[in-house]
Amino acid sequence: YHQAVILNTNPILCRRIQAELDKNQIKSQTSLNLDHALARVKAAGEIQDQKQMMLFIDFDTNAKSFRQLMMLFEKGEFQDLWVCLISEADHIAGIKRHKNIIRLDVEFDVEEAIETLENQVSMTGGRKAAEEEPAPILEFETAEKEVVEQKKPPRPQNVENISDRVLLVEDNEVNLKVAQKLIDYIGYPFDVAENGMVALEKAKKRRYRMILMDCQMPVMDGYFCTKRIRKYEEDNALNHTPIIAMTANAMLGDKEKCIEAGMDDYMSKPLNRYILEKTLKQWDPLTHKIRASAGTGAEDYKIQHEPEPTSEPAAINQKWLSLEVLEELKEFMGDDIGSLIDMFLQETPQIIKKLDQHVVAKEFEDIKQLAHTLKSTSANIGAKGLNHFCKQLEQAAIKGEGPLVSQVQMKLKKAYQLSAQELKKYQSL
Repeated sequence: YHQAVILNTNPILCRRIQAELDKNQIKSQTSLNLDHALARVKAAGEIQDQKQMMLFIDFDTNAKSFRQLMMLFEKGEFQDLWVCLISEADHIAGIKRHKNIIRLDVEFDVEEAIETLENQVSMTGGRKAAEEEPAPILEFETAEKEVVEQKKPPRPQNVENISDRVLLVEDNEVNLKVAQKLIDYIGYPFDVAENGMVALEKAKKRRYRMILMDCQMPVMDGYFCTKRIRKYEEDNALNHTPIIAMTANAMLGDKEKCIEAGMDDYMSKPLNRYILEKTLKQWDPLTHKIRASAGTGAEDYKIQHEPEPTSEPAAINQKWLSLEVLEELKEFMGDDIGSLIDMFLQETPQIIKKLDQHVVAKEFEDIKQLAHTLKSTSANIGAKGLNHFCKQLEQAAIKGEGPLVSQVQMKLKKAYQLSAQELKKYQSL
């Protein structure tokens, strides 16, 4: 009687959902993006004697897809689709009730979910009644939990078991190399995790001093990882570990999303060493004084030792390459800046090749993710022109504008060629 499509943005949860559906003899398929998932739903709807279609979405790793789906619902599309929204959050703001949508905990029961949806559909008696209901989805919320979530995260009272190490969570090699050098330059010992899954396991084994968390990562993103760490701390009565978000997004609402996930603070990429040092010191639960460059604090260092503006060599075109960014990198990376540039020049053509393939296939979610990654690395290396077109490509992919995506991708490739020329000139200086 039922069939399911699972939007696979959280592989572990996806496998658990599949197992639960198999146990209840419900056939399921997986999709990596919303467009593909809805195409499968539409194809099933064209078959005679179709079964009721259910779409499972993990809100904690893919809120954007759910909000896109809500817009389609508002336009009157896919009104027969049942949506199972999964989240560890007890409250999701700004989402109206709908007869075909149910919010589920990660430990949901399939039979109970189907029964609830059937009851909602029969009780509303139609779409109009459901749309007039202004209340957000709060099926599993309690007043006590809402009050707790509004409180400021507690600072640790007992620091005896806290490690002196910081955990750096970053999946991109270029960004990782820059962040490692920055943290080492400031003077913190640190460990590295390449995705949220590894970070979660490390956070369970060691009580880190602080965690620097990238937001957009494969396997498990920073938002979901943070939620899992907070749950682990709560379940085991552990001190609150300061978690600071690092994201290449600077859009309105991103900071709120980080705080809602359980993070304590937020920094935009590329990381600024003064802001990083100030933020780390602000949230440091230990009382040790951290070595600052030349024995001064970050603010004093900035005032007293800020390098004079670098004059532009005639050979470098700063429309495509920022000497200011490169000189700042060189100040704390030293000779390692050469290997960072080599890494960028080696990795970027591979990313652009993948982008070409996704543009042809109109795989907008994959385009968005790769453009986001390249946006971050190009900013870190000072490739201003390339960074500009990465931003444009990311936005075009979010809107699903195929012709514009193709146009911007052509400009992006040219921008990379020009940026690469300038980087090679810089290396030869």
